[in-house]
Amino acid sequence: MTAEIGTISWIAPEVLRGEQYSEKADVYSFGVVLTELDTCRQPYSDGLPDDDNRGGNNKHSNTRIAVLVSAGSLKPNVHADCPRSVRQLVDKCLSYDPEDRPSALQIHYELRDLELGDEELADSGRRITRTRSKSSNGHSSRRPFNASKTESGQVRARLASVFCQNNLRANE
Repeated sequence: MTAEIGTISWIAPEVLRGEQYSEKADVYSFGVVLTELDTCRQPYSDGLPDDDNRGGNNKHSNTRIAVLVSAGSLKPNVHADCPRSVRQLVDKCLSYDPEDRPSALQIHYELRDLELGDEELADSGRRITRTRSKSSNGHSSRRPFNASKTESGQVRARLASVFCQNNLRANE
């Protein structure tokens, strides 16, 4: 566990419980970051249920966050109007059981293939096509981590278009 109390909101439940953990703990943290992109706020910044502290920045609140997250009783939220495909990815990343969380490669493909409206797709440039190759056993498979600069730019454009509306809403 980290000694920096300020990072409690991004730490996976299994890490908070002092258990063995894997890269799936980072996937949990990524899910928390996705909620920040949607809400434009740090997790739990509005306080906790039945909590008089509305900043979430004191030691008592951080301890309470750690206890609730480690028990599976608290997760960061997204806005009600968050796109369904993004909400589903967030839910997977924030799964209490690390085995239920996607791998980094699965996240890559889900981000690349976000289901957005035609207008959002037009804004992002062009549709992403999957690159396929033949493996040694003759089966067709995706080539992981072989994204071109154009494809990476398209993923960034898709994410920007997904979260743009919420950022504008937060600044109103």
